[in-house]
Amino acid sequence: MKSQDRTPLNEQTLAQRMVEILLPEAANSSGDVDAERKYERLPDLLRRSGLLQTVLFLERKDEADRRLLQALSRCTEGLLGETLRAEKLAKLPVEQYWMVERLALQAAVLLSRLLKAMKEDGKNSEGAGEHERESAE
Repeated sequence: MKSQDRTPLNEQTLAQRMVEILLPEAANSSGDVDAERKYERLPDLLRRSGLLQTVLFLERKDEADRRLLQALSRCTEGLLGETLRAEKLAKLPVEQYWMVERLALQAAVLLSRLLKAMKEDGKNSEGAGEHERESAE
């Protein structure tokens, strides 16, 4: 962690801060089928491959993958002071690496859920609009 003083976060505050950080990315990606699919798969990728391998993979992929990595990095940087760059992660002490990895996984799951909720909300809004048109006829 950076040497800045950080207020300890309880789980509720942590979740609130994560939503504040990730909601703009979820809103920007909502409706982008390719981005939604990548965000949906990200938690599994992190669980299977670990944070360092996932970061290496995303750093070398296309712009959409790097955008995904940037969203996670904003979260880890905003909450722990750690950016997600492979060369930096490789040098972290094990305990700190695990903390960053855990937070990145939480952020990936939250981002996936936010996008899913937005997608469902969009479907419900469309369905309600169709129902209102049918009843007006």
